[in-house]
Amino acid sequence: MYPGRPPLGPGVIAKYEHELAALEGVGLSDVEMDSVLTLVLEYVRGAAMSLVETARAGAYR
Repeated sequence: MYPGRPPLGPGVIAKYEHELAALEGVGLSDVEMDSVLTLVLEYVRGAAMSLVETARAGAYR
C-alpha cells in the first residue's frame, strides 16, 4: 500500500482512459465518471484486501 499517490509510470494514463471508457455514454459528467470509477476501484481493492487478510488469518491457524 502506498503512503500517498502511487508512482506514475508508462501506461497509467492509458489504463485510466481504458477504465473510463466503460462509463462513456451513461450520461455522467467527467467529474462524475471519475468519482464512479474511484468508487468501483476502491470497492474492488477493499474486497481483495479482505480476501487476502482472511486467507492470511487462515494460514496462521
